[in-house]
Amino acid sequence: MFRLQQLRQMVTAMFSLSAVAAICLLAPTATTYAQHTMMHQQQSPGGQAATLPHDDAVLEHAPARLALEFENEVRLVKLTLRTSEARELLDIGFRYGPNSDTSFTHQLPTLESAPYYIAEWAVVTADERIIQGRFHFAFGPDAQPPSELMPEHTPMRHIMAPDYRVQELQE
Repeated sequence: MFRLQQLRQMVTAMFSLSAVAAICLLAPTATTYAQHTMMHQQQSPGGQAATLPHDDAVLEHAPARLALEFENEVRLVKLTLRTSEARELLDIGFRYGPNSDTSFTHQLPTLESAPYYIAEWAVVTADERIIQGRFHFAFGPDAQPPSELMPEHTPMRHIMAPDYRVQELQE
C-alpha cells in the first residue's frame, strides 16, 4: 500500500514537471507569434478609412479640414500632413485624444501651394490592433492627380560585391 502511494506521488510529480516544462517551452513561441502577428497587423492595409479629401483628389482650393470615417469605433492616434517635396511634417496642431469614435474632423491651417500633399493616419481598434493608412490630394488651378506625379516604385538593383578573400601570393 505504501509503495502504491509513492508511485502515485511520483507519477503526479512527473506530470506536473512535464506541464511546467511544456509551458516554459511554449511561452516564448506564443510571445514571438504574438509579436509577429502585431507587426503584420500594423502594416495591414485592411483598415481603410473613408477620407475627405478623397485619395488622389484634385481640388480647386486648399481644404479647410481633413476628415476620416471608420466602420467601427477607433482611437485616432496619428494624423500628419506633409508636402510631396518635404520630409518634415507640417504643424497641423493634431493632438491625441483618448476617446473612441467612428468619425474625426481636423481643421487645417492655411496650406501653401505644393505639387501634392500626403496625409498619414493611424488608429487603435477596440481589440488593440493598430491600423494605419495614407491619402494624397492636390489643389489649385494647375493641380494634377497625385498618382500622376508620384515616383514609380523602382526595384532595388543587385550589386555584385568584390571578392575580398585573402589569397596567397605566388612568387
